[in-house]
Amino acid sequence: MRAKTALASLVSRRLKGTRSRLSKLTVLIYFALIAVLFVVIVVVARVIFTIKWVQGSNQRNSKKFTFQVLNERTDTRIVQVEQVEQVVLPHVSLSPQAAPPTKSYLIVRYTGSGLNNQMFQLMNAMFLAKHSYRVLCLVPFVKRHSDKSKLGDSFEDFAKYFDINSYVETAPIKTCAGACDGKIDHIFTMVGKHMPTHAQYDALGINKATGFTTNVDELAKHGSVTHLGNEPWTKWNITRWRNELEQTEVAYSRCVGVYVPFPFMDSILSDIAETNSLTSAIVFSERVKYHANRVTEELFGPDSFVAIHWRHEMQGSGESKCRSKAFPRVGKGELCFVRFDCPGKTPMNVGSSHNCAKRLHYISVDNLVERAVRFAKSANVEKTFLASDCPDKGLLSSVVARAKITTIRDSTYGQWLLEHESAMMVSFVEQLICIRASNFMGTSYSTWTALVMLMRGSENRKFLDVSHLEKMK
Repeated sequence: MRAKTALASLVSRRLKGTRSRLSKLTVLIYFALIAVLFVVIVVVARVIFTIKWVQGSNQRNSKKFTFQVLNERTDTRIVQVEQVEQVVLPHVSLSPQAAPPTKSYLIVRYTGSGLNNQMFQLMNAMFLAKHSYRVLCLVPFVKRHSDKSKLGDSFEDFAKYFDINSYVETAPIKTCAGACDGKIDHIFTMVGKHMPTHAQYDALGINKATGFTTNVDELAKHGSVTHLGNEPWTKWNITRWRNELEQTEVAYSRCVGVYVPFPFMDSILSDIAETNSLTSAIVFSERVKYHANRVTEELFGPDSFVAIHWRHEMQGSGESKCRSKAFPRVGKGELCFVRFDCPGKTPMNVGSSHNCAKRLHYISVDNLVERAVRFAKSANVEKTFLASDCPDKGLLSSVVARAKITTIRDSTYGQWLLEHESAMMVSFVEQLICIRASNFMGTSYSTWTALVMLMRGSENRKFLDVSHLEKMK
């Protein structure tokens, strides 16, 4: 009996100990569960807080970016912010109700004027596109009638002859046509006493050729054409230009056109750094370089040479002021040159000519030959390259033989170019050869000469900066 009682007592104590240990384990488990739950709550709260903070930060950054753009652009800069796509905007004062498009475009429209006149219109457009933060659309060159009849096409692709580096953002004209939905929103007409009609604006069918459907007459009805007229705009500084481009409609216009921006703007010429930056950005295509290399190697090899441009003023027909009876005449001889003596102008005589003294300067063929020979001697070289549009083959041959100079026709490869390439290509090849010459002398009142001088200037090359061919003493 005692034994049973002792056993029962032992079992009872063992059970109490077990219950005590189970009770402690349960408490520990409860505490552990509470701790885990706490950690989970903390982690979830942390995640929610982080998400909210990031969203708020993005909103603050967005506001800060907009503020920076508005303030930086007043100082003519474009802001780039990390993880935000660069925004190219026209230089305008933004209103809170609207924002300009991400990219805006400038489309220049040439007429059928001379090739180098078109080059100066291009350079004006480059300047305006750069300072209004617009993409410059590279429209094709317009051929002259003599060139068009040869190859049966009115236009030549810009990329065939040039590329533009760094100075301004550019795009092919068909790309611009797509971005603009084929429409130009506002046009500045920059030539003539009266606003051009649509028939004049699209006389050569350039709209169809470039993918646009713009009608100037319709734009004019809605006040979307600004007529600037003849030449006063060439003297506007960049602040005045920005004021024009910041008109409410223009500022928010995705695609703006400039019609015949000629002559060269004084606001470019007055700043030599701007002039050099602009002209050095115009790079001849590899095709033009190849042709020029072949001709130069054949004619001159490794030897130095000078170059002369002789613009022949046709007195019987064609474009020439030598038939004008309004200009005073000086000198004697068979050859006529147009002189525009402009106070304060460089020898290039580009830009507005309203305040220039105009006269016709005559010299003899003997004078021309003597000056060409003396020019080569002054540069201490024996070889001279002559670029000329003289249509009188007998006269040209006489000058070449007597002055012992060469033309592109004296090169076998040059002859091939004359037979198989456009007159536009031949002209650019001759200009590149003149740019590479050790010294250069040109003709007054010639954008052909002026373009060579500008490009030589941007490369720090020499040109006869005291006179021109017809005035050399």
